[in-house]
Amino acid sequence: MKITFVIRCLGVGGAERQLCILAKGLARRGHTVVVVTLYPGGAFEPELLAAGIQLQNLGKGSRWNLLAPVIRLRRHLLATRPDVVHGYLDVPNVLSTLASAGLRGTKVVWGIRGSGMDLDLYDHGVRLARWVEGRLSPLCDGAISNSRAGAKDAISRGFPASRVHVVPNGIDLERFHFDPVGRARLREAWGIQLEEVLVGMPGRMDAAKDQATFLKAAACLAPLAPHVRWLCIGPPGDPSYVEGLSRIAAEYGIAGLGRLVGPGEDIVSVYSALDLAVSSSRSEGFSNTLAEAMACGRTCVATDVGDSAWLVGDTGRIVPPERPDLMAEAILMAVGEDRTGAGALARGRIERHFSIDRLLEATEAALAIHLG
Repeated sequence: MKITFVIRCLGVGGAERQLCILAKGLARRGHTVVVVTLYPGGAFEPELLAAGIQLQNLGKGSRWNLLAPVIRLRRHLLATRPDVVHGYLDVPNVLSTLASAGLRGTKVVWGIRGSGMDLDLYDHGVRLARWVEGRLSPLCDGAISNSRAGAKDAISRGFPASRVHVVPNGIDLERFHFDPVGRARLREAWGIQLEEVLVGMPGRMDAAKDQATFLKAAACLAPLAPHVRWLCIGPPGDPSYVEGLSRIAAEYGIAGLGRLVGPGEDIVSVYSALDLAVSSSRSEGFSNTLAEAMACGRTCVATDVGDSAWLVGDTGRIVPPERPDLMAEAILMAVGEDRTGAGALARGRIERHFSIDRLLEATEAALAIHLG
């Protein structure tokens, strides 16, 4: 199969990591893979090049410069004639459809990541892209969602149900595993004592992730469990949002009990340093953060959004979103439980249901349906 992926960029992010895993895995299985980006550079570019994946950049300039990228993408597709053009996220999905119009033998498959987005949290550009994607969805040959919730959301926005497939993300189990050396190093660097319990929320600092609820839960927990410390770590988004989190920590009197940490630390060491991983998101599709933390043997407390409840299963606790009181209660119960064997239970669930091999096999099967 000749497969061309189209994605905005190759910067740090869950979708970008999954595309990298998928592209390399499909290439290993004998498929010809090309990755087309709207913008150059990114953390995953060297990894793909090292794996022999051909990269093509469309040189998109300003945000609203759409015509030139469509023309360049069409020229590329005319020259390479892939069997499948696989978009990743809304704008690449739309551009893939427009550039592939009328190309015989080329099928367009969209990638759906996420569900239940509160569009009030985003600007007009994001809302417009989602609207256009919904209007054009009948023109794509198929769509692959990384979550059940994402598939349901897409169908509600106009995607033909018969063409939507669910293929959960795959986790690199060789990379993501408990690292005792990394745990000791980071806990020492952060001043976490041996007897203290570290509860953390890794992930992009973004309003949709709702770190504010996590911080408020930490404030509820502080008088009941003085041995618990908290941590927010991840790539910063809007600086004003990060500043707002700092104000919340100060307002609730928990600034001295934890920290906000930007990117730079090895994420496997971060997961390993935690005793409990938390996701307080308002919306999710498939949470890579939860899955990676579980692969590192961490018990999780998560909000009941997207596929998080299915992902965590019986290995952790699920609470309603935007309820810091219930989140604090769940964290307190989890902290007080005997966690012996809990890490192996969490990792075992990822091994059984969310491995890279399962991702590759399910993706091949979904694409084959449309090449039929």
